Amino acid sequence: MVAVMWRNSTWLLQRPVTVARVYSRRVGSDSSAPGHLYTFQDKPRTVEDLPRVSFLELMYRLTFQGFLNRIHELQIYEKQRHGPIYKDALKSVSVTTPKLLEEIMRNDDKFPNRGDMSLWQEHRNLRGFGYGPFTENWYNVRTVLNKRMLHPKDSARYGDTLNGVVTDFIKRMYYLRQCSPTGDLVTNMANELYHFSLEATKLIDKKMEFIQQCLDNNKEVKGEYLTYLLSNTQMSTKDVYGNITELLLAGVDTTSNCLTWTLHLLSMDPQSQDRLYEEVSTFVPADQIPSAAEVTRMPYLKAVIKESLRMYPVVPLNGRVIADKNVTIGGYQFSKNTHFTLSNYAISHDEDTFPESFTFKPERWLRDCPERPNAFGNLPFGFGVRGCVGRRIAELEMYLVLFRLIRQFEVKPDPTMGELKCINRTVLVPDKPVSLHFVDRGTENTA
Repeated sequence: MVAVMWRNSTWLLQRPVTVARVYSRRVGSDSSAPGHLYTFQDKPRTVEDLPRVSFLELMYRLTFQGFLNRIHELQIYEKQRHGPIYKDALKSVSVTTPKLLEEIMRNDDKFPNRGDMSLWQEHRNLRGFGYGPFTENWYNVRTVLNKRMLHPKDSARYGDTLNGVVTDFIKRMYYLRQCSPTGDLVTNMANELYHFSLEATKLIDKKMEFIQQCLDNNKEVKGEYLTYLLSNTQMSTKDVYGNITELLLAGVDTTSNCLTWTLHLLSMDPQSQDRLYEEVSTFVPADQIPSAAEVTRMPYLKAVIKESLRMYPVVPLNGRVIADKNVTIGGYQFSKNTHFTLSNYAISHDEDTFPESFTFKPERWLRDCPERPNAFGNLPFGFGVRGCVGRRIAELEMYLVLFRLIRQFEVKPDPTMGELKCINRTVLVPDKPVSLHFVDRGTENTA
């Protein structure tokens, strides 16, 4: 029986050689005879040849081994036991390496299918809500949204609006610091960042009502995303509301969770934080608020966010159903309508792609890094036509707030908080409230 140990918040197998035997036993023969091996390699492998996890094994892992709220760690555990591709207890094919993920993405259908969204669609039908990017008519919605959301120059138009929200958030940070016993402590950062991400939602109904009235009266309205949606004849007002709801649902968690983990990681790595401070303090004068164009040209700022999303992917699991054709993935042949589980957490911690994968190393994403990792090792916003439509705006929001926080404060950990781990609640969240010290850097005339 294989021994198990707990290290770095992860269950690990102590005998990797056993893993190799488990994997080889499933996909071929233990025989080392050259003739036998040649015959096996010539024979096409199918889903029946895959290693597999039984339903009873899954229940044992969840209940007795404590993986119920640590599904992301279970991905790595099963990868060590069964190899990079296996059939899970829910009859889906799980892939756990960037190379296998790339093979799936390159073989994707013209209209990619993430899986069954019928319950979500039925809920919206019962409530009389419009459809958004999550539902089956997503492609029609995307043809409208892409024109105003995916191009960097379009997302830059929201820079002034987002900077206004960031300024309010910085004021809130000063207030919270003053209320703390030490004069610099902010407790429950995840909650504060969640409210920061939601701040604009209070204005949506009023803004939409105002725009609609102007359009009904044939008045010209200058604006951005909402104006564009409401003035577009392809979408009803109900569908506009549906899109706003789903975009906020996806965007708020992405922004708030990523910023929480980023600040925690920087607080634990003063060297990386100093390097980031050097970039933000020299790139823009201290008395100026950075523009969207300026923050998107800062390589280390972008690398810090990207590395945080790699270490703590907001959504640790995703799915694909390739319905149009038979495919070969990882040397195995699969028929149409095979469901693949994309194990994002295991993929982004693949040691062959990311050496020291549990170490925060933003420099691995810089252009001058001698060995840049496979881009498919970190796809927090998806890939291709089904990628996140709000990616550019979410990235811009994170760049702007992180720039302002690091330029004004040195972020330090709260020693009373103890070790911070992540748990799975659909998205990866900290297992306890995150408290951080924000020490004023004393920069004069900082905007």
